[in-house]
Amino acid sequence: MQNFNFINFKTKLKNYEHFVELTSMFDSQYGTKTCVSKTTLKNIGIAVKRDNNWVNTNISFRIKNIFANSNIIYSSGNNHTSLIDINASADLVNDIRNNVAIKHPICLFLFNRNRWFIHPGNMRLLFLNQYFEDVDVIVTNYSKYKLEKKINFKLYQPNDLSIDSVTGLDFFTYWSNSDARSSFKRRVGRKKYLIKEIEDAASVKILKDPKIYNPPRVYELKNNKVYMDNIPFLELINNNWYFCIM
Repeated sequence: MQNFNFINFKTKLKNYEHFVELTSMFDSQYGTKTCVSKTTLKNIGIAVKRDNNWVNTNISFRIKNIFANSNIIYSSGNNHTSLIDINASADLVNDIRNNVAIKHPICLFLFNRNRWFIHPGNMRLLFLNQYFEDVDVIVTNYSKYKLEKKINFKLYQPNDLSIDSVTGLDFFTYWSNSDARSSFKRRVGRKKYLIKEIEDAASVKILKDPKIYNPPRVYELKNNKVYMDNIPFLELINNNWYFCIM
């Protein structure tokens, strides 16, 4: 049977069965193994070596970059990567406050013994100590190591667990050494992998361009709190950053 052409492939997933069909073909052609699960951000963090220190270091780094020159900045004049992440986290804080659950899957990739890559989902892992509901997870193994020995939560074959949150999302591929994800280049080195990813491309496009907001969003660092449009969403307590989700 002729192989399916997954090079620079993109399609919108009709339903979970569509995801299973494409994933099965991809795994068969490229020697990967894909599993799915439902688990907590905390469990994902344990598996990929993300802890409270990682959370605090990442948030601190972004806050320092964003407010390096001023304690007040506007989305209309800033497209810094750190602002993109902080802006997305502010939206997630607002969702959690309004009882809107994390709905899209977090994608994990294993390339060798301890080399993980997370996308999409890295920003959501910043909530691992404050969000305790199960989230959908898709794990793709590019390595020779058994996932069951690397993961601390139960994994399922795609046919054995339904993750309906993939419906309507974009299934697409790109080479690991391309500019689509420059961080992949740093993570996997010179070896070339065809990456399959599932995300809501339209939402990601908006989050990556804070300049689109009209009126512009206003971010302010004041009294150990970070505000978006005068509403606090981050607070520094005992030298640790916490999201204001209560």
